[in-house]
Amino acid sequence: DAFVKANHARFIQLCRFAALSISVFLALFVAWVAATDWSTCGGLYMRSQQGKAIGERRVYFIIALGIVTSMIGAVLCVRRCTAILNAANFEKVIVFLVCFFVVVLVVQNPYIFVRVNGVGVAEAKLLLMRPYTDEELILMLHMFITTFSLSTPVRWARTLVVDVLALLIAILCCVWLSPEPIYLTWGLFLLSRLSACRGKRSMEISHRKSFILVARERTMRAQAEFNLHTAKVQPPPS
Repeated sequence: DAFVKANHARFIQLCRFAALSISVFLALFVAWVAATDWSTCGGLYMRSQQGKAIGERRVYFIIALGIVTSMIGAVLCVRRCTAILNAANFEKVIVFLVCFFVVVLVVQNPYIFVRVNGVGVAEAKLLLMRPYTDEELILMLHMFITTFSLSTPVRWARTLVVDVLALLIAILCCVWLSPEPIYLTWGLFLLSRLSACRGKRSMEISHRKSFILVARERTMRAQAEFNLHTAKVQPPPS
């Protein structure tokens, strides 16, 4: 697919930017946690024994995740790796990493991280320093997925996988993870994702038409220059 090959350089730039951004975020996160309270993950959890254990576990989880993902982004920028992976495979790798990040955004949420560690709903509420609502998680998911959809050259068919994953996460949060799910907010989130997905499809169609038009014009220009050159080279008839 020529349209995907034309965006191969943008994929490499995206990996470089992601590796740099994750490294900066990781450094800021470690500095913030160290300056506030390491054992309670920056004061997110109570100072009980269980709260400190979960807080430290969440800190180490985010640090390990940041190191691994930044290394993956740096490896994808190496010339030998870019030579092995063609544009289509690069696209698949990026979509896989984005899906992984979406799951991580949900798991690293302070309340959901407690629930994933096997703590009940009532105990999880008591471990948090402030009441939990779904708005923060929904805003982070919406910002991350929309930024990925609109700022990367990934095709609409690939970004649809991320939107389906967002739908499954919304259902999972409403059914099991959230203590008091806000159905209206989750519904608006899914509606906005549906609108963004439709816009991504329309934008891709427009880009493909423009790409075909430019390729056709360049082909016609090359043919015209070739015909002119052959006409000049040929000797005049005697």
